[in-house]
Amino acid sequence: MIGATGPGRAIIPSTSKAIGRIWSNLDGLIVKVVSQTAKVKLLWKLVSNGKDSSSNLLFIEFIDSGDIVWTKFWNNFMDILIRSFSSIKLEFVKAAFENEFPRLLGIFGILGAKIEEGYPNLS
Repeated sequence: MIGATGPGRAIIPSTSKAIGRIWSNLDGLIVKVVSQTAKVKLLWKLVSNGKDSSSNLLFIEFIDSGDIVWTKFWNNFMDILIRSFSSIKLEFVKAAFENEFPRLLGIFGILGAKIEEGYPNLS
């Protein structure tokens, strides 16, 4: 007799467990994004404040459109996120994000706040 403990149950995780892992992975992604963004901000600070020893010019002056590097980084990051979320093929994943939209919005609110803590002053 094949019941609730049939052979397929061992291989296919329950939807709620899979969705829990998705949220957990998304939280991990946020940590990694904040970490990588901190590296970009540190690099930005170096480029915008550091000077070339031979010419005494700021490094930013050697970069065409250097003042918009941070904006380009952020726009590219958001484009990647939008493409990634729009290409989700599994319906239960789409449903999880749609059903828990306030949670998803909260995660991105936290992401924005953590990134903005050290947002470079471009003015």
